[in-house]
Amino acid sequence: MDAPPHGLDTAADPTAVGLTPGAIEGVIALHDQRRSYASFAAFEDDLPQLLSAARWLDHCAEVTRLLGLVEPLSAEHLPPETIRITAPSYRESLQANGLISRQRALLLVLEQAYGDLPALGELEVCLAEAGTGLAQWWRLRLGEERLVCRPAEPAPLPAERFDLLLCSDLLGAGEPLEGALASALAALRPQGRLVATCPLDFQRERAPAEARDGIPGWELLRQLRETGFSRGCIHHIASWKHGVLARSLPGVLVIEAQKGA
Repeated sequence: MDAPPHGLDTAADPTAVGLTPGAIEGVIALHDQRRSYASFAAFEDDLPQLLSAARWLDHCAEVTRLLGLVEPLSAEHLPPETIRITAPSYRESLQANGLISRQRALLLVLEQAYGDLPALGELEVCLAEAGTGLAQWWRLRLGEERLVCRPAEPAPLPAERFDLLLCSDLLGAGEPLEGALASALAALRPQGRLVATCPLDFQRERAPAEARDGIPGWELLRQLRETGFSRGCIHHIASWKHGVLARSLPGVLVIEAQKGA
């Protein structure tokens, strides 16, 4: 486990943050857990443990509520008074500094891929949303010179224009997923990345053919390959340290795909 950052003393007396001795091990395991999967089979091996770990989510949220969190990429410690939790579905309701849990999960994947804010500032970026907290966060920290914000819509993006496409739960909105992936691939420069969240039927390798909601299973990875992406994986990120928690699973699933050279 990483050393706790300034302002998050994980060595504090557990009773001071409302933890019983039996909960300590489970909470520590979700301090900053990051796993990546290139197949459903690999994820399926971990799934029982992940589902079991979800029972510690309320404890983890309480630790975040009492100690604050460290914002990804900016490394800013956000104190407890800036954190708002409005519902037990922490993926959507754990709010701080204008971002929610799934948006901070995107930032953690970007941190892993690019390292820091200056590196991201050199990229041509398309964000599939304009008026959200994530768009505002990006503008404040990286400016607008290399950023294009636009609603998710079927209109095509310029060919080979972007180094990074970011999409927070809007992937496939307004068009079939296959079309959205093809549009993303065409808009990326060589070695460009798509980083996205979307609703995912995570317990199925393939969504039922009769499903009407359009939510994919892990066949999404196959679709990425068939579209032409050279590499694709799905990250599971659970981190009360960074304010990334969910509900059915302890963490947020983030899609990352890269175009070939």
